[in-house]
Amino acid sequence: SKLVEPLASEDAEARTADFDFLAETWTLRQAAFFPPGRSVYPQGVEQMRGEIVAVQERSIVHELLRALPESQRPSLRAAPNHLDAVKALTRGEATAVAGNSLVLRTALNDEGLSEAIEVPIKAASYQLATGRGRAPEAAWIAPALQQLKESGEYSRLVEKHLAAQR
Repeated sequence: SKLVEPLASEDAEARTADFDFLAETWTLRQAAFFPPGRSVYPQGVEQMRGEIVAVQERSIVHELLRALPESQRPSLRAAPNHLDAVKALTRGEATAVAGNSLVLRTALNDEGLSEAIEVPIKAASYQLATGRGRAPEAAWIAPALQQLKESGEYSRLVEKHLAAQR
């Protein structure tokens, strides 16, 4: 689909030739957030036509939404940063704000919109990487990361350092 195309590139193929990818550490979610209280919310990005979506200029989600076919594309209100995009939503200048889910959730909480409804747009996996051919040297990482996840320590670290407090 066109939604995936802006992130796929010859550069990505070149990186896979130079690196061995190890364990996945994180999933970066791009999402749109809508204020609570509506009777109906889009179920996905393909249902966002007619919405006014505030986004940070030149961000990943800005490019993803601009790449949608016109029949699905919402009206975009570009802002210089994610905080201004959130403020456009709180001022009623937009019906939604879109961007990095974690960053926006934190900003929305700060603006008193902790109950905003999230509609996923795209998810991308983050993986640890090492130089091509060096994966055997880093073989210990996957089991260590798995142990952190199984013990709950990984979740505690994410909550402590990355998640917005409710």
